[in-house]
Amino acid sequence: MSDSEQLKLALQRQDYEQLEEEWLALAVESPTDLRPFLEAADVLGRQGQEERASALLELLDQTLREQSLWGPRLDLLQLAGRRFIQTGRIHETVMETIEALYMPRGDDLAVALAAVGLDKGRDETPKIWDKVDRLRNLLTYEVGTVVLMTGKGVGRVSEINLTLQTLKVDLEQQSGVAVGFRAAGKMLEILPPGHLLRRKLEEPEALADLDPPELLQRLLTSYDRPLSASEIRDSVSGLIDPKPWASWWAAARKHPQVLAEGKGARQSYSWAESDQHARDVSWTGFESADLAGQLDALRKAQRDPELSAQMTDWLVRRAETTRDDSEALLIWLSLERALPERATPAVKQLLAESADPQPLLASLDQRAQRERAYALAREARACWADDYERRFPQEVDPRALDALAAGLEEAGGERLARQIDSIYAQPNKVPAVFAWLAERAADDSSLRGGRQAKLLRQILFAIGEQAYAEVRLRLLAQLETGGTVPRLLGELTEAEAVEAHGLIQRARGLEDYHREPLLNALRIRFSSLDHHRAEQPLYTTAESLERKRRELRSLLEEDIPANRRAIEEARAMGDLRENFEYKAARQRHEYLSARAGELHGQLARAKALDPGAIDPTEIRIGTTARLRDSDRATVITILGPWETAPDRGIVSYESELGQQLLGRRVGDKVTVAGKEMVVDSIERFAEPGAAS
Repeated sequence: MSDSEQLKLALQRQDYEQLEEEWLALAVESPTDLRPFLEAADVLGRQGQEERASALLELLDQTLREQSLWGPRLDLLQLAGRRFIQTGRIHETVMETIEALYMPRGDDLAVALAAVGLDKGRDETPKIWDKVDRLRNLLTYEVGTVVLMTGKGVGRVSEINLTLQTLKVDLEQQSGVAVGFRAAGKMLEILPPGHLLRRKLEEPEALADLDPPELLQRLLTSYDRPLSASEIRDSVSGLIDPKPWASWWAAARKHPQVLAEGKGARQSYSWAESDQHARDVSWTGFESADLAGQLDALRKAQRDPELSAQMTDWLVRRAETTRDDSEALLIWLSLERALPERATPAVKQLLAESADPQPLLASLDQRAQRERAYALAREARACWADDYERRFPQEVDPRALDALAAGLEEAGGERLARQIDSIYAQPNKVPAVFAWLAERAADDSSLRGGRQAKLLRQILFAIGEQAYAEVRLRLLAQLETGGTVPRLLGELTEAEAVEAHGLIQRARGLEDYHREPLLNALRIRFSSLDHHRAEQPLYTTAESLERKRRELRSLLEEDIPANRRAIEEARAMGDLRENFEYKAARQRHEYLSARAGELHGQLARAKALDPGAIDPTEIRIGTTARLRDSDRATVITILGPWETAPDRGIVSYESELGQQLLGRRVGDKVTVAGKEMVVDSIERFAEPGAAS
């Protein structure tokens, strides 16, 4: 039991003789740690032993004075002086301590004492400690003190003006940076001898010769807190070449005394006192972590065979005793490399005995583990092909989908064909699988053959839809040279090319640099497209047309002029680089101008529909069709993009469904949402309340 713990125990028992013995022992052992002494004095006061507390504090004060520990003595006077210093002596005792503490500062001390007013009067009110705090702040820094300035790096104090209460710091990249004493406490950190950043300034050559773990040790032990990888990299910059940073970091953090805490961007590192201490800390964290944390800890422990074996044994017992098959599967897959003779059979057994392995497979977050589980399922389950077919639309990783597709093709081409047909029928139900199909179709002609126009239409439509947001970048990549879309353009018929030309022009989510190469490729291949280059009309209802005209007038006459005034007002506020109001106004200007330009172009093409002039012998723009199957009837109206309202059955003629329905007659069959339906009736649309 430590001396401070013995002190607490004596207090609890109110054994004051023992208390005095422990107090004296602790004063000899660690007199500068004031906390246990002050806590004990407070308890004695509550126990009615105020005189005893004063006497013991006098003894501690005497010890500090005899050992010339003037800094801790000044702290003791400030925290407990009234308890043991007779009235009238505090100022005298404080001045004695200050003069001894700052004796080497000579003239600086006299200037500082005058600046804070401690050289006048015997003030025993709390104001004396305000003055002492200000004095200590003024005398914290000396010329030559090495400091770390927030956001600026390491430097030396080059000048101190106690009268003005300012100092100057010479940094590596900037000299004479002025800092007020009030701000210095927040902006400057004094670096003690041995601190790596101080040594980096004083002896960089010696540090540059250290091997990676030793340099990392010097850095981590310079701080009383863990450091992030970015902080470590910034600290050693200039000591190591930035190009091999990754290899230096990999070598440095492999040392068994490097402790990692947290995950991802929040991970931080510290240096353990010894290999065993690092092992103990890692094991304690392992025991208290959830399963994901334990598996991550096992991965990090590979550099320590003893610790790795201990963690592996723990996880084996957990896998053998858990009632959660998903948990057991994850553990055994994670241990397969280390214990293949035990883990592989265990995985096969779990898969073989599962009535439905889909939940087990879905529970695996890592793609590599799912791929391995798919491979072992083929060996363990007679019905593995059925499992693959059920799993295929649920998978999201392209490489894992490759593995499933290869298995389905081996099991019989019709299985994979069914999956491909399902993707084409309802791509919005499986965005990730559709993105896989779009990517693989670039090199696999069987995925394009006969459906090139449909796949092109679906890719262009998907890029602008929220349902495909997570795979949008992957789909956009298919517009580039070598991607799927250029391949599809080369396989279109002339009639399909005309349709594709319009689709590319109208597709949402495309920039001009996306459109122009595709349009040029079509025009080069199909010279007849020159006759179709005139912009197609944008069909709309009269009500929507008037609403868009009102919106454009409002933009030009109200919103844009108001925005110009806001820009001028923000510009008058000063520095535009840091002017949030100006930036916000400029961003709004860009939006309003783009919107006005878009509306102007659309209105130039807009053509109002005349319901009375529409021929309802087939599904056209401006007709309402009733579709039915054995279970239900669906009513769909085909109008323009301004009226689209799927919740009311109104779809745009530019949409995939709209394009699919145009030209159909009563009695024709059409697939909608994966169901085959028959066109039951067609009639002119009734002018609706248009939706934006």
